[in-house]
Amino acid sequence: MHQKLIVYAPSGSEMTEQVLSVVDKAARAEEFDWCASLESFLKKFKATNQYSTALLLIEKQSDLGELVRFNDYFDGLRVILILPDLEEGTVALANRLFPRFVTCIHSDFRELSAVIRNILKYF
Repeated sequence: MHQKLIVYAPSGSEMTEQVLSVVDKAARAEEFDWCASLESFLKKFKATNQYSTALLLIEKQSDLGELVRFNDYFDGLRVILILPDLEEGTVALANRLFPRFVTCIHSDFRELSAVIRNILKYF
């Protein structure tokens, strides 16, 4: 089975541009879909089971809380999280999504690129 990545990264965000640049370099265009809103992400994600991995750019605590409410949908999915901070409460909440990789928006994203490539290639 070919691996496919679904990316949630809000439109109009400087971080989104950086994350999509990393994804563009780590994956071929046909290997990922980008969703610019939580609503579009949840709709697309629930409508199909073609995704093996989700990369979630979480810039606000409220978005993380919203995603955790739907954590049953993430069962069996490899989750990559980019969090607004690495404070204890944020990480504890994020762990309810059982992520394979966690980083912060203040990261330089070098590791993120390698993680994306490896997950799409080997898993």
